[in-house]
Amino acid sequence: MSIKKCGGSISSEVAGGITRQTATSVRFHEPVLCIEFELSDGRVFGFPYSHLMHYRLEARADSDANSETLTLEFSRHDIVISGRRLGGLRQLLQAGRVASVYPMDSRYENFAPDKPFISAVQLKSAVEADT
Repeated sequence: MSIKKCGGSISSEVAGGITRQTATSVRFHEPVLCIEFELSDGRVFGFPYSHLMHYRLEARADSDANSETLTLEFSRHDIVISGRRLGGLRQLLQAGRVASVYPMDSRYENFAPDKPFISAVQLKSAVEADT
């Protein structure tokens, strides 16, 4: 699963110690003023929603048909999110409800096949992205 509602109930279904409620890549709640991103290397960055200029969801040309990339363009940095079923994350962004995003191990990819799955999160400077 890739979405967790803060304060939600915990499921009793367990796979490898991970419940369907805790096997997530996105935490969301209302109201949210800032989005926190945990990068694939473990560093954590936060960006205010007010700095989000636009986003772009694309199928990944270098991978199989189910892989997608969601690029969030903030005023000075871009966040590149790779994964599957990222349309659900896009909908939460539209509503301003994403609180945090972080990658998960690929073994959890199909644990909740109806939810977004995030395999990688990368940070790029806006200058680097333009070149």
